Amino acid sequence: NTEILLNRESSNIIQKYDIKTKQEISIQFHLNHVNLFQSWVEKANGKGIITTMATKEFDFFLRLVKVLDKLDNRLPIEIVVTTQEDYSNFKRLLEVNLQHSKQEIQIINVSYILNEEFVKEKISGYLNKWIATLFNTFEEFIFIDADVVPFQSIINFLDIPEYKQNGLYLYRDRNIGHA
Repeated sequence: NTEILLNRESSNIIQKYDIKTKQEISIQFHLNHVNLFQSWVEKANGKGIITTMATKEFDFFLRLVKVLDKLDNRLPIEIVVTTQEDYSNFKRLLEVNLQHSKQEIQIINVSYILNEEFVKEKISGYLNKWIATLFNTFEEFIFIDADVVPFQSIINFLDIPEYKQNGLYLYRDRNIGHA
């Protein structure tokens, strides 16, 4: 139920902050209340990498960015956050630590459109991946955990035949036994 997840009373705005240019833009999430996500999907464009992480995982992300620099990655990267606090923290941390990176990195702040109580009670850990998948701005994307170490160019994953055929390709993250 989108009414539980979305905060219709406060804002219809998603913030996007570009680390290199230090520019922040506001993106209108939907144009009408008929089909909220259809409006968002229609705005999506291009290909990119998405991720989400806790502040304590930031060092992993810095290592990932170094690997992406070495691999000459040209796909833009979006970090999707659900709180104003994470948005401010990541802006500061990225500006200080990634001054020499070649990566195009933006932070997507969805805190204004999400129901704050729902986020506090329900969105933590792995569920942030779901939020990043829903609220990134790309038409095609590759979700990467902050602790991933790719050995080849990320854009190659978009050429996997199963992805091209189905529009989705998943790697097993870990064995969870009987679950």
